[in-house]
Amino acid sequence: MINRSFLIVSLLIATVGGCIYRFNSVTIVLLVLVIVISCFNLNKWFMMIVIILGTPFLLYFIHDAHELRIQSLEPDQESAQISGVILPDEITIDGDNLMTNARLDVNKHIVRLYAKLTSESEKQAWLSEKILFILKPQATYHVLNRQQILTSLMHKDIMRQSILRTK
Repeated sequence: MINRSFLIVSLLIATVGGCIYRFNSVTIVLLVLVIVISCFNLNKWFMMIVIILGTPFLLYFIHDAHELRIQSLEPDQESAQISGVILPDEITIDGDNLMTNARLDVNKHIVRLYAKLTSESEKQAWLSEKILFILKPQATYHVLNRQQILTSLMHKDIMRQSILRTK
């Protein structure tokens, strides 16, 4: 009996999530169907499971849908002025490709940065630094899977102008 309640509650949570993320006729029909099935299985265990399991999921789905809606309303930009911090431990160099993560100052998002190193001295300069970098380049980024990925970060901007070294 309790296993059936868990199954129906999980279906109810899934259909409510479906309605929150994709509100259309199919998700509404599925939600109504699961509510009708739930009505035939009402008991104290079922209601307790709905409240204990359903409430956190419902709150999470609503919060996440709100965050996605805010992200979708942000204007698309080809370039932006950004600033952030690069930790020396985050820098990896593979051949002449530099890859690192930076924490942006404005929204505290972590972005992955890529750059092409042009010389061995540049590579050694990056590897020898043991201090905190402050990043302030102008770069082109594309939004992909809720992360901003910087794609055309010029290595000269990084090496000469854009990074202020702090002690």
